[in-house]
This record gives sequence, C-alpha cells and structure tokens, in this order.
Amino acid sequence: MVSGIEDLVRKLALEDKDYQKRAYDLVLESFDYMLSHIGRAGRRKSFDVLDFLSGFRLFAFSNYGALAGDVLKSFGLRSSMDIGRVVYRLVEAGLLSSSEKESLDDFSNRFDFGEAFSIESYFSLRENINS
Repeated sequence: MVSGIEDLVRKLALEDKDYQKRAYDLVLESFDYMLSHIGRAGRRKSFDVLDFLSGFRLFAFSNYGALAGDVLKSFGLRSSMDIGRVVYRLVEAGLLSSSEKESLDDFSNRFDFGEAFSIESYFSLRENINS
C-alpha cells in the first residue's frame, strides 16, 4: 500500500477497538483483487455487496487456506456485518466509495460466517475452482 494510505489505515485501526489493522488491510486488498478480476473479465468496474463478499471469501481462502475463518476471527471479523463495518469505516475515511443506494445494512446477515469459512467450504470451493 502507498505510504499515505498505510498511515491512514494504521490510524483507523488504532482508533478501532473492534478490528485489527490486518482486517482493514484485508478488506482493501480484497477490493483490489475484485477490481483486477472484474477488469480482466472486461466487466464493469464496480460491484455490489454480494459480489464483494464472494470475492472477499475467495481472497481470504486463497491467502489463508482452510484456516481462513480462524484467521479472520483473530482480526475481529466474525460476520458479514463486521466486514461491512470495516468497509464503511474505509468509506468514511475516503479510501473506498459507495453509491447512495448502498448502506451498511446491506452487509447484514449475508451468510453464516462459520459455514462460509468452514474447512468443508474451503475444500468444496477448491474442488469447484479446480474442476
């Protein structure tokens, strides 16, 4: 990350008692991941909450494998709403943007976190990617 962005993320994380800095980094890296994949596919340069959460899940599994759920919990991320809270703190800081029709509530109860990041989900997703 660029130094100014890194400093701002560090400041956000220091002010935040709920989520570690790595949670903020992961959300930003997931957005970059999504943008690069959408760009390569020749599709639009924006995506909705469900698209982002799907990409976030793929990115987390690609970085942490079957342990993704445990790693995310260690960062303070235990639900789709937690992910949304980090996203919207980054929006408020000017590091991400959202449309007027989007809100934090869009992240509420989008998936069962334990199931979405379970070892079984990892292996199922890995099988689908490899087939």
